[in-house]
Amino acid sequence: MPEKSITIVNRHYPPNLNVTGENVWDMAKSLIEEHNISVNIVHVDREYTGGGIKREPVGIIHKVKTIYSGENQFLRYLAGLWDGYFLIRRAKALQKGPIIVLTSPPLLPMWASILLKNNDWILWSMDLFPEGYAAIG
Repeated sequence: MPEKSITIVNRHYPPNLNVTGENVWDMAKSLIEEHNISVNIVHVDREYTGGGIKREPVGIIHKVKTIYSGENQFLRYLAGLWDGYFLIRRAKALQKGPIIVLTSPPLLPMWASILLKNNDWILWSMDLFPEGYAAIG
């Protein structure tokens, strides 16, 4: 029987501290341990000092280089637009099952709708979630 696999795309993933990355980690761990599904995580290769619990990554990690990793908010936003494009391109190239797309970086779902027209993909929106408020106190 062929191995079942899935790909998850998000800007952040452990060991970086970020609430959406934590939720991706929770899902990946469950899919791997409880359902024997191979999980590919595509995320940006950038240090991030957000909030949350420090965790060791699970799954098969695919890092995408960012074009800007400084602290200027405007440049980070612009880089995020391009990061989204490169994240979706990498996820598509993997050809590892359906692709779950989160909403970080900005416009990531837009890139998915353009680049994944004939592929299976699922939007996982976490724009309003209680963990975000808890993480910032």
